[in-house]
Amino acid sequence: MKERILYLRKKVLNLSRVKFGEPIGMSDSEIKNIETGLTQLKENKIPLICSTYHVSETWLRNGEGEIFTPKTRGQEISEIVKSASTNDPEEAVKFFTNLLSEMTDAEILLMYEVFKRHFPDKK
Repeated sequence: MKERILYLRKKVLNLSRVKFGEPIGMSDSEIKNIETGLTQLKENKIPLICSTYHVSETWLRNGEGEIFTPKTRGQEISEIVKSASTNDPEEAVKFFTNLLSEMTDAEILLMYEVFKRHFPDKK
């Protein structure tokens, strides 16, 4: 498993040990010790790594199958919205304007109804 942790962190995600470890509550030295084989990855960290980085547990444990689990539609939409909203506000406006310009009236109406249901008017 140590080889896959190193490969995932360094080659796939391109993260330092610190950046990789922060969201899963692990220090630089803990990651280094796992990658060099000095210690084993704690069992409770495996699901945490998998959920944080969308990694297949089968791949992480055994090296079998695809590295990443397929993202749900909700995860994909969340990433798009997060990316658009963390950019320059003008860029976010351009992004959503372009998105809306490519949608049919029926799609826009559906989107409007969904937003209305999830973000009710608070008067």
